Amino acid sequence: MPGLAKLLLRPAMKVLTNSYRDAPYAPLGGAPRILIYSHGLISFASENCMLMEHLASRGYVVIALQHVEQLAEFRELQKTQRQDEKQEQASLQRKIKASSVAERPRLSTEYFRIASNTNRIVAGRCADVEYAVSSLDLIMHGIRGIDGSSAGAPVGAIGLSLGGAVATEYAKRTGEKPRGVVNMDGGIYGAEREKPIESPYLMLYSEESAGNNDASLAVSGGAEITRRTIAGTKHLNFHDIAAVYPALKWLGAIGSASPMAVINERNQSVSDFLDARG
Repeated sequence: MPGLAKLLLRPAMKVLTNSYRDAPYAPLGGAPRILIYSHGLISFASENCMLMEHLASRGYVVIALQHVEQLAEFRELQKTQRQDEKQEQASLQRKIKASSVAERPRLSTEYFRIASNTNRIVAGRCADVEYAVSSLDLIMHGIRGIDGSSAGAPVGAIGLSLGGAVATEYAKRTGEKPRGVVNMDGGIYGAEREKPIESPYLMLYSEESAGNNDASLAVSGGAEITRRTIAGTKHLNFHDIAAVYPALKWLGAIGSASPMAVINERNQSVSDFLDARG
């Protein structure tokens, strides 16, 4: 993590949560419903602890992955990228920011296409998700109270920001259709951008990003696509940091909506979507 981010996050490490280390799985909840969570571009596995607690309390087992050497990887890719590509991406970013909601899908789709570094990172992290899924028996064996093999159990994919793109890429690449995919304000990056989505899909938009993925989501394999925009939000509203530091609203980093109200609405939207899929 960058040094400034570590400094800002230090107080957040002392926030009390509702989690218990090594708590056993409650068998009365039935067979575990497994979700793989992917974090943002330069972030950490516990970035959305409040969502993880919400889902765990409803019988889900959420496996949050931690990708290592993120900053070093990103900087190395930035160094090797051609200058003309950087300029083209910067120009498109400015156009998207200034565009209307109607124009965003077309411009964003073009941006996803030329974002070579991000596409490479998403493809690599998708391989990490595939590895975790292939190792589910070993992972689940480490949770007290869970008996038996997890082979054949349906797995859902969820992610924030770049992690939402990773969840989408996994759903397109895997031979086993996920129980559901949740993309929290992430773009449609990766090596499989042109492939249709064939799993039930929830797209949670911030108000500032509303519609960005609509053109990409229109290419579906008959899957149910649910889109929701939470009013008064910016990208960072979907991260726990918005609730930990509500003063970010006055700095313009998060939207005008109540940070905790957004977190609660986000959590409920995700669990309602997943619960409806069994």
